Amino acid sequence: MGVAAASTEKVADIQFFGDVFLPQHILPTSPSSPQPPELFHDSANVLALARHNVANFEGVATDAFIPYDTKRFRLRMPLIVASVLKDAGIDVVTLANNHSLDFGFQGLFDTMRAMAQAGVDFAGAGVNRDGAEQPLYIPAGAHTLCLLAFSRTLPTSFWATDSRSGTAFADQERLRTRVKTCAAAGFYTIVAVHWGQESLDHPLPYQRLLGHVAIDAGARLVIGHHPHVLQSMEVYKGRPIFFSLGNFAFGSSPMGTE
Repeated sequence: MGVAAASTEKVADIQFFGDVFLPQHILPTSPSSPQPPELFHDSANVLALARHNVANFEGVATDAFIPYDTKRFRLRMPLIVASVLKDAGIDVVTLANNHSLDFGFQGLFDTMRAMAQAGVDFAGAGVNRDGAEQPLYIPAGAHTLCLLAFSRTLPTSFWATDSRSGTAFADQERLRTRVKTCAAAGFYTIVAVHWGQESLDHPLPYQRLLGHVAIDAGARLVIGHHPHVLQSMEVYKGRPIFFSLGNFAFGSSPMGTE
């Protein structure tokens, strides 16, 4: 899905894709190994249609082996995944989801560092709540986009606080304030939210409510993910809400985890 560019070029400013999980059995195990050429081969033409491509990074890029003990599914990817995404044309990821701390704070910090080193920008996680909620400003032709990423998924211990690292929780009032700030500054404001129920093909009432809150506050576009399947979209006050984009590149094993 793309937002049309303001220039005369036939290239969108930005495209959004669903969940990405590329575990070790799919990717090479060392940074010196070549990228599998077939990995994004079928998507190459689509990825080339925009200046910026955004995906939800569903897991962590880390060598850490200490998992979050109480979780059933823990999604870990090798550090090289950041470079693989960048090479494919995915230059922005959202980290506000229910797997960003599957391997603790170390896993989250490793992920942020790997993305930064590969030149992949990210939003939705940080060293504290203020950092996690910080918008990502994306240059797009003659204007700038403001991307905010939030999570409304469990566990609550993954949500950042004033004194704890983690993901940006989609509190209505805090989301409204962040969106208003970006919109009032004249930025084309986009909100990405990890929400809903896995495998459910329609949005829950709270998704609609939160999507409306974002639009009412000034968001031009709302993007959703987490259910791993496509959900419907809604045009509210002339602005689209995509409740779930489903999976984009999700290479889970039969058990779906480490």
